[in-house]
Amino acid sequence: MALLLGVSERLYWSLENGVVRPYPRTMIDGVARILNLTPVEAEALYIHAGHPIPRRPATRPDPLLVDMVERQTGCISYLSDEAWDVLACNPLGGLHAPWLTKPNANIVTWAFSPDASFQLREFDKCWALPILAEVRATWQRCPDNARLAEVVAEVRARPGVNALWERTARTEPYLGERPMFFPLLSPDPVDVHMLALNPFGDQYLRWIIMVPTTPGIELI
Repeated sequence: MALLLGVSERLYWSLENGVVRPYPRTMIDGVARILNLTPVEAEALYIHAGHPIPRRPATRPDPLLVDMVERQTGCISYLSDEAWDVLACNPLGGLHAPWLTKPNANIVTWAFSPDASFQLREFDKCWALPILAEVRATWQRCPDNARLAEVVAEVRARPGVNALWERTARTEPYLGERPMFFPLLSPDPVDVHMLALNPFGDQYLRWIIMVPTTPGIELI
């Protein structure tokens, strides 16, 4: 293995025996390739070696998962990838948040567009920092995701966003309720709670469920 990897036997011995020390990224890439590690095994190796987990090639989400997302009732349900591009949404999502169904819809770029202020109420207080907190954490964890880098660059270039970006380190992405406006339901904003789910074994997908919490309000 050391010969195949182009490293010393001592360095490879250290890796095999769990010694914590700096390992070249090229060495870790080679181990994962030569041993044909599964995605879970490879991720454990990269974490142990102190390197970012490489992004897997984009794949279509499991049709059963998409079906589950689309069959949700009483809430807005949508599926997005690591870069927040929308992959699927349920009928209620399309009805009450029609931007979810537009071609090439992206949660983050829409949220920081002028159109979003109509629906995301108290944006600076309740929405901007939580969204940016999760985007920043994902961007730092996945530096090789070119699409995510595009989204980050586009959003940070908008007026005032870069200053907010620097204040996100201690913000909890999904804590508490947030006001949204649903003109088909109520003349006043409705409080919603955000549930964020990662399908087991796939950290690159994000299933979001928006549940109304204002008494007497149901999404129909």
